[in-house]
Amino acid sequence: MVGQISYTRLAYYKRALLIIPILGCGLLWMHAEATEFSNWVSHEVSVNERLDSSTFSVPTRQQRVHFRNAVLALLNKDFAGAETWASLIHYKIYNGPFYYGLTPLPQHAANHHGHFFIHKTPIRRWHIQTPHAIYDRDSATVSAHIFESMAMSYFMFNGYSRCAAKERSTCSGTTSICGQKNEPYSVSDVAHFENSYFQIFHEVTFTHDPGLRVLQIHGMNEKTYRIMFSMSDGTKTISEEPGHFGNAFVEKMNGKLRVLSAPLLGKSCNQEGPQVLCATTNVQGRFANGIKVPKVCTQNAPHASQRFYHLELGKPLRMSDSSLGYRAVIDILKDLIPSEF
Repeated sequence: MVGQISYTRLAYYKRALLIIPILGCGLLWMHAEATEFSNWVSHEVSVNERLDSSTFSVPTRQQRVHFRNAVLALLNKDFAGAETWASLIHYKIYNGPFYYGLTPLPQHAANHHGHFFIHKTPIRRWHIQTPHAIYDRDSATVSAHIFESMAMSYFMFNGYSRCAAKERSTCSGTTSICGQKNEPYSVSDVAHFENSYFQIFHEVTFTHDPGLRVLQIHGMNEKTYRIMFSMSDGTKTISEEPGHFGNAFVEKMNGKLRVLSAPLLGKSCNQEGPQVLCATTNVQGRFANGIKVPKVCTQNAPHASQRFYHLELGKPLRMSDSSLGYRAVIDILKDLIPSEF
């Protein structure tokens, strides 16, 4: 039944979440503390990590239509319609006091294509995204903290591992993350394959709100790249604009890192100097920067819309027990992104 959830899976969080079934509306998540949603996200990532990669399948065209319709219905607060569309792809609807959500039913492993949330009372028009929740350790947890503590409009994180599928994407770009050197991306890598629920949620929300901006959170190895973080607007275009969010973040974050005597600083792909991890082949970035489907798979964006930002965080900036942890990132984001409502 749509809207139900496995109480066993969340038994560990019975002190963190008060779950109240509501007829026709899924469930309510009553939060005693701000960290509990991120605890649930962390738990779900660990569940996804144990998924059998052999059960992965690319959503069919019909399934993608059903998912798109479910998202549109949810945005229009048509809960009955959203539940109907979601049930066709083995997803359930949450309608709680803080968020609406689309989450896969746990007994249908082949449909674990991500978790998608809409804040009921956002104060900042941003979409927080995590496409590599398993491989980029703690990136989804950091994103959940940002989404909740800053009351951002939307949040999503992927289901299956980016390397789950053996089939390769025809989208441009290569990676060595899945074992072979410089091979095409897997079709389970939602940042580099356009036929995913992740891409659909991105497109629908981005189009729904012309003022929406996107912050996509990744994890990087700071020792390999010799930088603590990398920020990009999805292009390698050098920007001197004083209002460039990415460059402003770099300046403020580096200032904080200097105060904390951090061993490394961060870098922007949109300033002079080395350009690494710039997300030019990221399909969400390409769409946000004006490239239309299906060209998002193969065509780089020549210009930035200033509505998409790709942030790679070194491990210390993803930790909760470090003076350089994600709270420092959130502090800078709060400085740069004022409340809009």
